[in-house]
Amino acid sequence: MLAPKFEIKTYSDHALLINFHEEASQALTHYIYSLSQQVSELQINGFIEAVTAYQSLLVIFDVNFWHLEEASNNLEAFIEQFQTEGILKPNIISVPVCYSPELAPDLENFCSNKNISISELVAKHTAKSYRVEMLGFLPGFLYLSGLSKELVMPRKKTPNFKVPAGSVAIGGEQTGIYPITSPGGWHIIGRTPMTFFEPDKNPPINIKPLDEINFHAITEKEYFEYGN
Repeated sequence: MLAPKFEIKTYSDHALLINFHEEASQALTHYIYSLSQQVSELQINGFIEAVTAYQSLLVIFDVNFWHLEEASNNLEAFIEQFQTEGILKPNIISVPVCYSPELAPDLENFCSNKNISISELVAKHTAKSYRVEMLGFLPGFLYLSGLSKELVMPRKKTPNFKVPAGSVAIGGEQTGIYPITSPGGWHIIGRTPMTFFEPDKNPPINIKPLDEINFHAITEKEYFEYGN
């Protein structure tokens, strides 16, 4: 992919934001994440990390060791000649999910609003493959594209104070997985026993943008016995 049109803006006293003027797409996600993997190789003074999003890349520096103009010029020159070929190798990950009202407090209400049965929801949700577009707003939270249009539902007007780790949810046109217990405003339709964020490990998150997620249904018994 050729370099999309972009602009580099000062984001704070120690960061630059690269905005790409192109619609969010698989090709753009591939480009941005590939770029993030290579920025560290530039050896720009003070570089700490690069954080990907749908249409942008945030590059963070140590405020004591970077020079704004130098960093911006180096990034601009690098992006203009950057090529993505051969950098990324997406993985396919199978994720078990228990679609039970006991573990998914919004499941019954969600199905009622959509006028479908729980079994129909499970069939529709597990029939698709989902692409990891980005990670945020929590460490390891997966934003997944590919949701069936029949399951699209706006986020809640009032978020839940506490959503359990592993909750599988729908928010707008996306589905996602909560990696840790946290507040959240998506509709919880299931829960997985898999762990997606382990801060004591290196890396703490083993899933990356462009990986493919396939959900498959398990029973409550299988959920509670998972990993034993």
